[in-house]
Amino acid sequence: MAVWSGSSEVIMSFKIAKNTCDLFICLDLVARRKRGWNGEESRSNTQWTFSGSLFYSIICITTIGYGNQTPKTPAGKLVTIAYAIVGMPLMLICLTNTGHAMAQSFRCYMTLSYVNEGQTII
Repeated sequence: MAVWSGSSEVIMSFKIAKNTCDLFICLDLVARRKRGWNGEESRSNTQWTFSGSLFYSIICITTIGYGNQTPKTPAGKLVTIAYAIVGMPLMLICLTNTGHAMAQSFRCYMTLSYVNEGQTII
């Protein structure tokens, strides 16, 4: 399904598209081709490597938001919103559990250190 040149390609994309998503993909490809995209992605230009994606997902759910990586497409923005809506509460639960575990460890350490010194804890 090559839709690369001219307005006839847009008309063909309407005929080829079986659903709205396919239609938008076809129209997006036509628009990119008109702006000079040749269909190749250079590895040095790729924003979404595995490590970059992991960094972005952590920054998103911890609400730090550096802003150096952002989704460019509307679909990517919607997925990010859905991911943040689900991920932020889960991150808060994780941080709460981590805080409780650290507090319990601190209490245990302090109890053991005072008992070893022969002091009582009030």
